Amino acid sequence: MKPSVLLRIVWVACVYLTGCSGRDASVVRFNKFPFEYSLQSKPLIRLYAYGAGMELYDSLLVVCNTYDQEYFIRIYNKNTGELYKKFLKRGKGPFEMPYCGRISLDLKTRNLWVANYRKNELWAYHMDSLMKKDKVIPCGVVQLPTKFYPVMEFHCYDSMFYLPDLGGGAGFIVLNGEGEETWHIDQIGIPEHRTLAGTELNHTLSSIHPEKNKIITTYRYFDKLVIRDLQGDSYRVIIGPHHLEKDEQLKGDNLTRKEAYFPYYPRTDDHFIYAEYNGFPNQIMDETLGIIRANYGRIIHMFAWNGEPVARLNMDHQLISFVIDSPGNRIIAFAADADIHIVTYDIGEILKELKQNLSNE
Repeated sequence: MKPSVLLRIVWVACVYLTGCSGRDASVVRFNKFPFEYSLQSKPLIRLYAYGAGMELYDSLLVVCNTYDQEYFIRIYNKNTGELYKKFLKRGKGPFEMPYCGRISLDLKTRNLWVANYRKNELWAYHMDSLMKKDKVIPCGVVQLPTKFYPVMEFHCYDSMFYLPDLGGGAGFIVLNGEGEETWHIDQIGIPEHRTLAGTELNHTLSSIHPEKNKIITTYRYFDKLVIRDLQGDSYRVIIGPHHLEKDEQLKGDNLTRKEAYFPYYPRTDDHFIYAEYNGFPNQIMDETLGIIRANYGRIIHMFAWNGEPVARLNMDHQLISFVIDSPGNRIIAFAADADIHIVTYDIGEILKELKQNLSNE
């Protein structure tokens, strides 16, 4: 085991499948993970920011810092941390933005899409040409319907845009390259969530794995993760380990209500699903300083693609965002409480053990 993996605990997971009303579906309920690891980070990039989103493209790490006062997006070498490019200037001039939203990388078309909050647009930048030109301008702009203003989350694959249902939950509205609605992915039937549509408690974050034809959705205030077909009716709901209840969560506020999967999208590779987890309220009163401070999760939950829980990763920092560097067997993350904010976690030995365990089952 490499030095970054400090501890491994093995226990027996409580997992069982039950039928779920409606279409071809099932529920996985569990109380504990069969494996648990504690990881220690290594610094990669010094970035002065409150938080940043990230995407990987080959050897390039794309970092979107919505707080930056100069350029919103910077591109680094994912291994050395060397800065290659910075673009998308903050401002009101041509091809500038006063505010920058989320980013999404379309691996099929190799376009990086950026949300322009103010104009309710999505701007595209082709990754292959970004590094070759001094002046960077969008290669495409899509105007979104006004009902999606402001766009807080979107995903793109093969020039199709997947936006969460306006009421929250695990439904999606799909737009084409012209910004026109083409089809709708219906909500799934979680009975206890039917009264939560349009409320903060129905807040979700999602990710798409096009090769597996799957969408993964996590709930912010419930320890529920949904794996569903991108085009079809089949889905599975994974519940646990805390089994957060609707009535109890409704009573709480930011200082008492437990936060589950937040603040970043779940991530995937060919074998596993990775979802950042908190398990505590998202705000904590600092009695020493007499102030309220944000509290981000230090845990990543790992699941197999059939929905079964695989491992809990205990990180040494609070994470705001992360990506899975599969060729490097690493997690690259933005650590809110680290001196050097962008850090890496070596998971090579962990993956080797977990894959061996899956192959033996």
